Amino acid sequence: MGRRKKRIQFLVGTERDVVAGQMNWKGRFVTQMEEGRALVSGAYPGFPCRVEFGRTRKKDIKARVVEYINKPAYATDPLCDQFNICGGCSLQHFNYEAQCKQKKDLFVRDNGLLVEKLSEVKDLKFHSAPADFHYRNKMEFSFIQHKGGEKSLGLHEQGRFQSVLSLETCWIQHPWMDKVFKLVSSWFESSNISGYNPWSHDGILRHLVLRGSSDQKQVLVNLVVTRSVDQLKYLYDSLLSLPEVAGVYETIHAGVADAVKYDSIRHLGGKLALREKVGHCLFDVGPRSFYQTNSEGMFVLYDAIENLLLKSVLPGLNSGQPKLLDLYCGAGSIGIFLSRHFTQVLGIEEVEEAVELAKTNARLNSVNNLKVFQGQVEHSQELLKLMDGTDVLIVDPPRSGCHPKARQWIRQLKIPWLIYVSCNPKTLQENIRDFMGLDQDSKLSGKYELMDMELVDLFPQTPHLESISLLRLRDET
Repeated sequence: MGRRKKRIQFLVGTERDVVAGQMNWKGRFVTQMEEGRALVSGAYPGFPCRVEFGRTRKKDIKARVVEYINKPAYATDPLCDQFNICGGCSLQHFNYEAQCKQKKDLFVRDNGLLVEKLSEVKDLKFHSAPADFHYRNKMEFSFIQHKGGEKSLGLHEQGRFQSVLSLETCWIQHPWMDKVFKLVSSWFESSNISGYNPWSHDGILRHLVLRGSSDQKQVLVNLVVTRSVDQLKYLYDSLLSLPEVAGVYETIHAGVADAVKYDSIRHLGGKLALREKVGHCLFDVGPRSFYQTNSEGMFVLYDAIENLLLKSVLPGLNSGQPKLLDLYCGAGSIGIFLSRHFTQVLGIEEVEEAVELAKTNARLNSVNNLKVFQGQVEHSQELLKLMDGTDVLIVDPPRSGCHPKARQWIRQLKIPWLIYVSCNPKTLQENIRDFMGLDQDSKLSGKYELMDMELVDLFPQTPHLESISLLRLRDET
């Protein structure tokens, strides 16, 4: 064990005055000390505070603010009484304007090498969210029951996945979702049906997954259990009697992983899917569909993508019949939103339910130029023969980024324009550098030039951020 790590361990459980450093992507403020780095939650960069040190991790130690010695003008009082304990909204102590500045500054700091590659170095455009509270349309709450019988339904404590904080309310979810949460929470407290115990792996109730529609102001409820029991019928009937509940599902997950897994899922009553409106489009969204967690912010994101197309891409296309390829297309929302600008749109998506919903959504919006195929993007080269002469490629991958094999054949396709949408700045760098051919070279592969980047905040009160990168195929002749 290194001398510095030994020294930092002696800080556990003690307090000290520090001056907080810059924010990282977990919403902690990286503070340098003689003993090592402290990752402080609830701080303000450049301002002094008193912190209590918690656990060590490698050469770092976690800490939380117990007293502010001085505060900046942008400081605000958090609405949530679990702030700095819950692992969710780590930026509630900043006013919203300051949150946006912190995120933009962090993005530029971490992606400076990419920003410098822009064809014209400029200040990145930042799109703020339409609402900074009550915006989130999907929440995953956890049940827990200890050996002594104590119960909780809520969110995980920061950095402690076997600890669940009981919540009175959640300030970022829609109000109509909050009403459903409170009903289930009250029922759980008085019920004899056990919550899951992550140590013994006993218990019935695991997760409560709520998905809300801003347009309908209703909720799709999915209860995740280790096994189905008859005693749950009372809860299901109570939920279906609420006007806020559109439909109810039950999911079986018998494994030990503390995540929402779908061993099986069944529809118990009500509607099969929610309907959501984004700009000129309507979308049906099921319990397993990938869909942006901020419906109003989703329009801001899609509108920004459309404006980049109208400004920089479509006017210069030689084709009179432009084609769009949409990878990781989910329920087809981006392709459908942009379909009016293309004669043909091809989407590729791995999840079967999402593929069927994409087809439903196309019919719902009278979009006849969209085809969606099921398959893993990294193994879909043969499908691309259907889209010979594609003009624009949109890639909106999960947080893990675009698969290396997919990135390889994307460059080989040499599609003139590429729009990359990312929710993870770490994989963004790796993926964009690959598309630009900065880390490897092949005469058979095209190289892209980074033309523009814009930032969209879909996640107020958190450090997370969405980015749009516009790339153009280089002319190597």
